[in-house]
Amino acid sequence: MLWFFVIPALAFIAFVSFKLFNSSTQHQPQTSFEQKLGNIENAKSPGDRWQAAYALAQDLQQKIRSGELEKMSSEQKASVYARLDALLEKHTTDSRLKKYLLLTLGQMGDARATVSLKKGIKDSDPEVQFFSAWGFLEILQIMQKNGQAIPEADLALVTSWLKSEDPGFRKIASTYLAQQSAPKYRDEVAKLLRDQDAEVRWNAAIALASVKDPRAKATMLEMFDLTKIRELEMRSTKDLKQLVEISLQAAKKIWDKDFEAARAQLELRADPKTPEGGAIHAALKTL
Repeated sequence: MLWFFVIPALAFIAFVSFKLFNSSTQHQPQTSFEQKLGNIENAKSPGDRWQAAYALAQDLQQKIRSGELEKMSSEQKASVYARLDALLEKHTTDSRLKKYLLLTLGQMGDARATVSLKKGIKDSDPEVQFFSAWGFLEILQIMQKNGQAIPEADLALVTSWLKSEDPGFRKIASTYLAQQSAPKYRDEVAKLLRDQDAEVRWNAAIALASVKDPRAKATMLEMFDLTKIRELEMRSTKDLKQLVEISLQAAKKIWDKDFEAARAQLELRADPKTPEGGAIHAALKTL
């Protein structure tokens, strides 16, 4: 799975839900959001508990898409946060449950959830850490969208992830920080253009190119080199097509004759009769 920043949040949540809940499930009747939260609290076994958490996460996706979440009162949200926090405190060793609960907190998009998410970032489970960090950034983005100032301490925390040993943290941090107007954050992201991990390096380039930062150019040009693309060993032609599409969309912000030449060369080298070439040519048509 590519962790590039242009994957929509809801698509990410859908992927996470599939990854965590990869067994078959029976159809469950629709119940209220509060009742589904109660199903987690009253579950008799860990299996029942995380399946109830899965149902809650799915319900939240629907509320986000329909705009219903925005209509939830501050009092209702406060109650939900308190109950989710209580569940996190009660089931400290159930990593699978915590992932769903943290995803729910992040997707609700209220600053009150940052306390729980910051705790999750310090969790002993690497996946819980990552899910918490992703949710934390979701909230910061929503706060900015609503005109709220982001505390310097929060920006400093995200900046520290650029030096994390976990490439996932470096990716999501560069994606978020490149969108900040203060030059110092983009300067820090630009340092990842020399990262040893190709995906981290390319992700930083995409993030910077998306805000028209010319420092991304050299690395972006690598993404039109078939040899370098193959070095990533993409798992599927779908991922390959997505990678090329993402590269094109970002490169358009700083496009020049060098990109045009690189694009032409990639089109020439990729054999459309092969699955690899077919995916690349399909992506190139989107430009």
